[in-house]
Amino acid sequence: TLTLEDFTVAGKQQFSGDTLVSTTRLHMVLGTLKLLLENKVEIRELTFEKPSFHIIRSANGHANYDIFTDSRKETIDSTDTHQLRLAIESCTISNGNFVYEDFGIGLVMKGDAVALNGLADIDENVYDLNIVAGIENFSTLLDKKEHIVNKNIKFDLRAIYDIRDHSFRFKDNNIHINHLEFGAEGLYMPLNNGHHFDVKFHSENTDFRDLLSVSDELFSNNFQGVNVKGHANIAGFVKGVYRPGRNVFPGFKVDVKVADGFIKYDELPSSVSNIHLDMVAENNDSIPENTMIHVKAFNMNLGGNPFKGYLMIDGFRDGKIKSDIISNINLGDLQKIYPMKAVTIDVELQVTIAILNCPCG
Repeated sequence: TLTLEDFTVAGKQQFSGDTLVSTTRLHMVLGTLKLLLENKVEIRELTFEKPSFHIIRSANGHANYDIFTDSRKETIDSTDTHQLRLAIESCTISNGNFVYEDFGIGLVMKGDAVALNGLADIDENVYDLNIVAGIENFSTLLDKKEHIVNKNIKFDLRAIYDIRDHSFRFKDNNIHINHLEFGAEGLYMPLNNGHHFDVKFHSENTDFRDLLSVSDELFSNNFQGVNVKGHANIAGFVKGVYRPGRNVFPGFKVDVKVADGFIKYDELPSSVSNIHLDMVAENNDSIPENTMIHVKAFNMNLGGNPFKGYLMIDGFRDGKIKSDIISNINLGDLQKIYPMKAVTIDVELQVTIAILNCPCG
């Protein structure tokens, strides 16, 4: 058993002086049976209390967690065919935080209140990971632009990490973003100047409320004072290479369906009801301008004002638009649906839009 207070691990070489991890308390319990029988180092317990992790990947592909020199290989007898392996039976992180910076692709990820329980089986270059974790205030920046801001993330992850190419292969995983739960499987591999994705995701028969929870701007305070009903399905994939700043994007498909949606604020007299959405966004050739957006159906009732229609955009350059939208809306009724402070509206709109094969660009 080993317990260390105020423990710190720093980087080396180009990362000299940068702290990789610091923790107020590190507790570790070692076992000996697997070392004797399987030539495997056994860590029965590994606990970090209030740790801070700062992971850095430089533009040249080097990482501050590569803290071992190549001389470690020279310490292993070349005639010994049994390489040293490691088993972590229990790893726990409580009240942690982290920052991940990848200068090669301009990516920053950070999060607070990290709680993790997991185990790992490490065989030379391959890490077999089972992790259950939660992160608050998870945010990402890409090329200094915010993409995810202060989301609560939870995940139950089974992954294979290969240290030789830093690839993650995962399957049968459950991920929560705020209330939205979805499954994911596939491959992610960082490149020197980008990312490679081959990932499928799906969220079947989820609540409409869970889908809306991703938007903190519209529905803050965990839906207090808001009644939301309905069902939603989400499925899709991301496949290909993403190179920030070079207009190289992976192909993707996102299929969203909403049925019997209903939204009503307790303090207001009217509601949005009969919400139905059938939408597909798809790109098959990695050229963003060729993205297709097909809103096959979008219907709702805004406090007694019907809205229905469809919209199909077949590419944003040299593509075509087809649309048919019919609506009769009294804008003053919007104040009875969504809380608006110090706003007075009294306008009625009758909208009929029909577009057939209108060229884009």
